[in-house]
Amino acid sequence: MNTKVKVVYIAGTGRNGSTLLGNIFGQIDGFTNVGELLDLGWNLGPQRPPCGCGIPLPDCDMWKSVLKEAFGDHLDPFFTECMYQLRSCESIPNNLTQLATARGTRKLNRRLDATLKLMERLFQAIQKVCGSAVIVDSSKQPMYLHVLRSIDSIDLHVIHLIRDPRTLAYVYLNKVSREGYVLHMDPLQSSVKWVRRNLAIELLTKPLTRRPLRIRYEDFAANPRQTFLKLLTFVGETCPTLPFDNEHAVTLRPLHTVAGNPNRFITGRVHIRERSGEWATQMKPSHKMLVTSVTLPWLVRYGYIDRLHQERLAAASLKSTVLLSSAGSTSIVEASSTDEQILEGDGQGEVKNQRVTKSCA
Repeated sequence: MNTKVKVVYIAGTGRNGSTLLGNIFGQIDGFTNVGELLDLGWNLGPQRPPCGCGIPLPDCDMWKSVLKEAFGDHLDPFFTECMYQLRSCESIPNNLTQLATARGTRKLNRRLDATLKLMERLFQAIQKVCGSAVIVDSSKQPMYLHVLRSIDSIDLHVIHLIRDPRTLAYVYLNKVSREGYVLHMDPLQSSVKWVRRNLAIELLTKPLTRRPLRIRYEDFAANPRQTFLKLLTFVGETCPTLPFDNEHAVTLRPLHTVAGNPNRFITGRVHIRERSGEWATQMKPSHKMLVTSVTLPWLVRYGYIDRLHQERLAAASLKSTVLLSSAGSTSIVEASSTDEQILEGDGQGEVKNQRVTKSCA
């Protein structure tokens, strides 16, 4: 008898459509979409975003039942501490470096041993309380992916969801809302983060017996229903009735998601389409060249640019770099040396974000 918990983990960068994809999975009987579970400890605190059902997480009946099943009547503060530890692991590059060797992996796992056991209990509790055949987690982070692959009782299916870095650079330049905050990155920051994140995901999934399924968001947006059928096949599940009204529209009901893009609160009929062409006409030529230059090998690898186009862009990039250096481009480098700028949202950004994400990601 297979007692493992089947977990679908959506890995990738921010703003890649993972929240929408997870919400579609969550409409299917037997699937429980928990959103970005990595933020559970953080969002259990006061003044934090609510559950996807609209109720504060500590008051949500579903999450109260899950936490009681996993940890008893009183939630051990050590659990919250461990969740914080998991989140902090993502910001420490040395943790990924350690995973390059077997010795480093063992050392890191010893440090995370208590966390691994708590996460195992949490997933088993979600499965029992929700009656789930499949749990969908869209936390996306590479180090958290390592945690999941290290839990023996988890049957892990990784979906590597990719989105064109030029689209993301354009989105971050215009500031995006997430759970009450506005995020902003300059093109160099977003490009380096995109490369680093996708490279880490590839390295961490390489040892897995079951290879991850790589999906481009643009392909999903162009043909949502057919792409989703492919995902179900990868997960090893069937569904007689999909939540799609037609090839490009899906009807969503509220779900008990922990965290994610603000579009996790959108319900009703949603049309899926990609707005990827905006970066080509709206971004500054220097920004387009910068993003393309930094991400060029991966744009080819993921099928966004063919190799002939790559050779032409490489030559143009070299010429552009010389011109930028002579004109003085240090301000871009200096701006990129800081971490993500997080500003308080003014409300308008979130409304705009919801209106956009309802039609795209």
